Amino acid sequence: MKSKLLAYILWLLFPFCGLHRIYLGRYGTGILYLLTGGLFGIGQLIDLFLIPGMVENENLKWQLRQGATVNINIQGQTGQSISIDRSYQPVQDQIPPPQAQPALDSGEDLETTILRLARKFRGKLTPLELAANSSLSLEEANNALEDIVRKGYANIMVSDAGSIVYEFPGFLQFDSPSPRKLDNYDTI
Repeated sequence: MKSKLLAYILWLLFPFCGLHRIYLGRYGTGILYLLTGGLFGIGQLIDLFLIPGMVENENLKWQLRQGATVNINIQGQTGQSISIDRSYQPVQDQIPPPQAQPALDSGEDLETTILRLARKFRGKLTPLELAANSSLSLEEANNALEDIVRKGYANIMVSDAGSIVYEFPGFLQFDSPSPRKLDNYDTI
């Protein structure tokens, strides 16, 4: 893990050399600072305020590589701050095997339920909506949606209010939840 104190010491003792940037894994800009005297002193001055964020970012990357629990704070436009706590687990431990998943209300499989609800909610689905419209718990709904993201069928977005929303790009284009009609030129 990187130290803010050491980064500031490098910034102070070796001004205009970019050693603090090299220490923080920013080799390209570190060499640029070395060749240009810290971007003619302007970049060196700006780094006085950027060093804490650069250290935090580098430490976050290190924690993710180690598989540790990472807290990410996201600031929304409303000024509310949320914290997301993610623990690394191998994929097979996050989603129970298909036979261990609880039965869904209408007898359809989990992916069909997720896709039906994603279409109903016009391409945007939250774990709360999935849990409310099936017999899944919130944790099971969240794990199932994360599995869909890992498979590449959805994206994770954070709304302005700070809620996690799973977007299904294939359903975002529809104006209504009714099926799209194929014209003659759409057939394969």
